[in-house]
Amino acid sequence: MTKSLELWHVSYKESELRESPLEKPEPDDLVIESVFSMVSPGTERIVSLGNVPEEVGENMRVPYMKGFFSFPCTYGYSLVGMVMQGSDEMMGQLVHVMHPHKSVVTIKKDLVFPVPGFIPAKRAALASNLETAINAIWDSGLSAGDKVLVVGFGIIGALVAMLIKRFPGVDLLVLEKEQERAKKAEELGLRVLSTSKRIGNNYDIAFNTSGSGRGLQTCLDVLGFEGKVIELSWFGSDAVNLKLGHGFHYNRKQIISSQVSNIPSSKSNRWNYQRRKELVFKLLKDDVFDQLITLEVPFSNAPSFFKKLRNEEIPDIGIVFSYCYV
Repeated sequence: MTKSLELWHVSYKESELRESPLEKPEPDDLVIESVFSMVSPGTERIVSLGNVPEEVGENMRVPYMKGFFSFPCTYGYSLVGMVMQGSDEMMGQLVHVMHPHKSVVTIKKDLVFPVPGFIPAKRAALASNLETAINAIWDSGLSAGDKVLVVGFGIIGALVAMLIKRFPGVDLLVLEKEQERAKKAEELGLRVLSTSKRIGNNYDIAFNTSGSGRGLQTCLDVLGFEGKVIELSWFGSDAVNLKLGHGFHYNRKQIISSQVSNIPSSKSNRWNYQRRKELVFKLLKDDVFDQLITLEVPFSNAPSFFKKLRNEEIPDIGIVFSYCYV
C-alpha cells in the first residue's frame, strides 16, 4: 500500500477525495489503516461552509490537518484504525487517533490510544464526542436529584443525555423537534418533548446542543434561580440574538461555555487527557452506545454526504465513514 485517500473541503459548496502518497514513517511512527471515522455534524458543517472565524482558526486546527479554513483544508478528529506498520508490539492493534478523515494515516506512536479488545471499532469512533459530553457534565456540576433539560438530540445531546441518565434521582427531559431523533431518544428510555410549550420551568441545569440561538434562549427561559446553561453548540461566524431583559439578571442565571480542548479547572489538578480517555473507553464497554450510530457512509461517498450536510439534509444522530469500501 503506497497511497491513501483523504477528504478535502475545496470550497464552501464542494468537497472531494484526493489521492496522496503515504508519508514515509519515522522510527516512532505508526502506519494505520482506517476502519471508521466519526463525523461531528455541527462543527464539520461549519468547517465545510467556511464559517470558521479567522481569529479562532489556529485554535480550531486539529492534529495532522492540512490547508487552512479559508480553503482548501482537511478536517476531522475521531478515527479508528488498525496498526499495519511500526511498533512490533502494536501490530494488528485497533487504535483511536485524532486525525482528519483519511484511509491510511501515519502518526506518532504517542498520539494513539489502544482500543480495548471488547469494544468494536464502530463504537470506539464515538470516543472524541464522548469526551466532549464528559467535559460538559463536569462543567455543569451535575448532582443527584437535579432537574435537567437537554435541548437537541444530535450526537452530543444524545451522549450527554445517556450519561446524565446514570445519575441517581435526576429528573431529565430531552427537547427534540426532529421526529426520528425523538423516537430514538424514547427507545433509549428518555422522556422527550418535541415542543417547548409544556416544558415547565425551574430547571437546575440546561444543556444546549441544538446549534441554534433559539435553543439557547429556551434553556435560559426555563432555568430557576442561579440555574446554569451549559452551551455546547458552536456557532462559527453566525450571530446569536438573545433576550436577556426578562429574568436573566434578576435570577442570576449563568451561561457556561463547555469545550473539550481543556479539562475544567475543578478537575485539572487530578485529571489529564490520558485519564479522561481511559474513562471514555470504560464507559464505551456498554453496547447501548451502538444505538446512537444511525448512519454508516462509505468513505467513497464522503463528498456527496457533505453536500447534503451543507444543505442540512442529514437528520441522523451518529454518523461514521466506513473505509472497508475503499
